[in-house]
Amino acid sequence: MRKKEEDLDIFSLADQDQDGFVSRKEFRNFMNDCPGNFSRDQLNKLFDYLDDACSGHLQRDEFMRCAVVFYRVSRPSVDLVQTMGMAQGKLVRKLDVNEILELLEGPIKEINKVVRVKCRAMRDGSVGWATATGSNGVVFVEQKRVHFQVKTSTTLTDLLSAKACATLRPLKAPLFRFLGVGRRPIR
Repeated sequence: MRKKEEDLDIFSLADQDQDGFVSRKEFRNFMNDCPGNFSRDQLNKLFDYLDDACSGHLQRDEFMRCAVVFYRVSRPSVDLVQTMGMAQGKLVRKLDVNEILELLEGPIKEINKVVRVKCRAMRDGSVGWATATGSNGVVFVEQKRVHFQVKTSTTLTDLLSAKACATLRPLKAPLFRFLGVGRRPIR
């Protein structure tokens, strides 16, 4: 029996036949259900790029390189705490409404029907657990799928200021991977 969608991670959602791999067809089906107008050719190129072993399927680590999941804080007074259980968790900080979070682990449904996610706040890099859905079904943070697509040709740089940095390479690829705020580019 298939688990409910909220109990599955993003890899399990893409792995429709639950064989532990994402095939090219499963990858295209998953990406077609996501926002963004990616052509079949673009999706095939992305799949080939991720398929390190040229095996025709993606293992979990290969697939997760392109699957950054974001959440948006949708209610006031959402806490980011160090441990999953809010009662014993030390407060990291309060999250602001509309703040963007990067999913690191979860979502995990507790016995009391509270759903929690381990996440990184994009604003300052703080890491902790936040309540996604309360026991009565109230949504505190909601998942947002974000895909980045290059619309105009540009040059990648290693610093935020283009004047004070070295050029890495011209960017021509139509799709790229988001590394996150504060991370160094992979060379």
